[in-house]
Formats: sequence, structure tokens, C-alpha cells
Amino acid sequence: MSKRYDSLLGYFGLTVAVVGLDRISKAVALRYLTNSYVVNPYISFDLVMNRGISWSLFHSAGTVGFVALSVIIMIIIGALMVHAIRKWYAGEWVIGEIFTLAGALSNVFDRALYGGVIDFIVLSVSDWTWPVFNIADCSIVLGIAIMFVTLYRK
Repeated sequence: MSKRYDSLLGYFGLTVAVVGLDRISKAVALRYLTNSYVVNPYISFDLVMNRGISWSLFHSAGTVGFVALSVIIMIIIGALMVHAIRKWYAGEWVIGEIFTLAGALSNVFDRALYGGVIDFIVLSVSDWTWPVFNIADCSIVLGIAIMFVTLYRK
């Protein structure tokens, strides 16, 4: 097998690992987070169903808004997939795109299965609290950061 296809296998493995870790963590959250769980003053776990995007922006209780937002998200995922495939065929590194796509796909699974994205990780410092998030969100942020660094280095 060529080096290019070895990288494809690695990207596939990374995708499976990210999606798998996210799916398992969300299953555990759904099963055991009936109440908030405080680990220390900085981290806690609290189950939240997010029908919007990051920080619950564009949250919609209605079906039409939720479906419209979900379709827009899937179009963006499709465009990123096309971009990643083109870069891969050009022999470029697509690790950032893979992290972003894996996280986004896992969150889309939530939208289809549960009618919203399962968020459960809460970070706090004093009176300041970061919006609730999940492992897929971490993967998306990491992927976008890698894409920016890669773009900057060019």
C-alpha cells in the first residue's frame, strides 16, 4: 500500500477514535448524569440538550428552525469534506480537517438521534462559567486551531 493510502487509514482511525470517544462519553452522561456532578471548583458535569450551535446560538424549540439549522450544518460539513478530499489528493496534511469533521459528525448524530446535541462538561473560574460542551466540541476547536496554524505556516 502506498504512503498516501496509509495516511488515509490513519485519518480513518482518528475519525473512529474521536467519534467513538465522544459517543461513549455522551452515553455515560445520558446514563449517569441525572444531577449535576461537581468535581472541583473548576470542572463539573451537567447534562444539557443543545438545539442550537456553539453557546446555544440559534437555539430553536421549533422543528422548522432546528431542521433548517441542521441542514445548514450538514452543508458546511459536506463543503469541509470536499475541501479535505481535495487537499488529501494534493498530498497535503488534513489532520485539522479530520478533527473538525469527526467532532461535527458526532454532533450531527446527536441531532438525528436525540433532537439536539448532548453537552455535559462545565468549566468555571470564580463567577465565570464557560458554556457547556462535549468531546466533539473539543475536537472541532482543536481541528480549527490546527487548520489556522497550518494556513499561517504557509
